Amino acid sequence: NMMRCIQDSGICMAMLGKLYALPNTQLTRRLQREGRLFENGSTMRKLGTEIDQMTSGLNFVTTRPRIDVLRDYVKVIKYIYDPKRYYERACYTSLHLKPNYHHKPNFVRMLRSIKAFLKLAVIIGLDKTTGWLYWKTLLKVLSKNPGAIEATINLSAMFIHFRKQSKFVVGLTNIEIAHSKSITEVPYHDLMFQEEKIYVNHTPNVGLSVISHFHDDRSQSIQLSS
Repeated sequence: NMMRCIQDSGICMAMLGKLYALPNTQLTRRLQREGRLFENGSTMRKLGTEIDQMTSGLNFVTTRPRIDVLRDYVKVIKYIYDPKRYYERACYTSLHLKPNYHHKPNFVRMLRSIKAFLKLAVIIGLDKTTGWLYWKTLLKVLSKNPGAIEATINLSAMFIHFRKQSKFVVGLTNIEIAHSKSITEVPYHDLMFQEEKIYVNHTPNVGLSVISHFHDDRSQSIQLSS
């Protein structure tokens, strides 16, 4: 499956997204013919900011139940960006690299690299979750393929972003799952076909996430337990 393919291939920077039917493509034209395309109801906004296809997408009626697709999506993201699995891939990739550097950094560049390494050692190396994984990976690469240590450090630094991004995507996708469950599949499709715009707001004072649907100057709010 997809998770094993990513893991066994050592793909560290696995970019996942939900399928989005782009305008003027064969996919969009086919979905239009089949009456499955949500023309203008596929963009989620949070506090007025558009979100990329990792958190929107699926702007059409899916052949599988939508909730099943979203749950599988969350499952894959959690799996591949689990710290242990990520560092396993980073180690695998680093051990198979054959770097051939032709550029020798000057003194200033070396100082910057050392400063970046020390900063990374504090952020990741002292973290309770990633610390032992980070140092274990560095030591293994240093002992077996020292020429790839720079790539190992870079991949480790990238995990800081991937961890935050994966949590963000999983959180919003879980809200979408809860929303779909609260109104069931067919009513959800009806809302989307009405070209309604979905806004997601968080109201921490009451511990609820509110999804408001606006259409023809009318609004409807659905409250979901967070």
